[in-house]
Amino acid sequence: MILLFVLAFPVLSLVLFYLYVHALYGTYNPISLYEGVLTPEKIAAFKQSLLKIPLMLRIDTFFDYFLDQRDGLLLYSPLYFFSFLGIVEAFRKAKKELVILSFQSHLSSIMLYSLTGRVPVPREGC
Repeated sequence: MILLFVLAFPVLSLVLFYLYVHALYGTYNPISLYEGVLTPEKIAAFKQSLLKIPLMLRIDTFFDYFLDQRDGLLLYSPLYFFSFLGIVEAFRKAKKELVILSFQSHLSSIMLYSLTGRVPVPREGC
């Protein structure tokens, strides 16, 4: 019963999100929010642009997200380090709840940053 209650809001939000995307763009593809109506040629070009990024650059970008000297999460706010320890502990004890929490946090980030129109503040001129 608790699992149903916990998943009710995220599932409802996800359904409403895809209905919104379908009403605007005529497709259920969420990339349409950024690229507009996607033709097969645009989808192929988008996949090609993602696939041509080298693996080492992807790994480097992933670590830079956490360890960058200026904006890295772990150096900017070392408190995030303890979140990794919490994730490990949650994985050991309650895998099901960890998956639900991950799903909810991802859905929340989509709702807060993609649908409201807010964008990150540029750091180039600072």
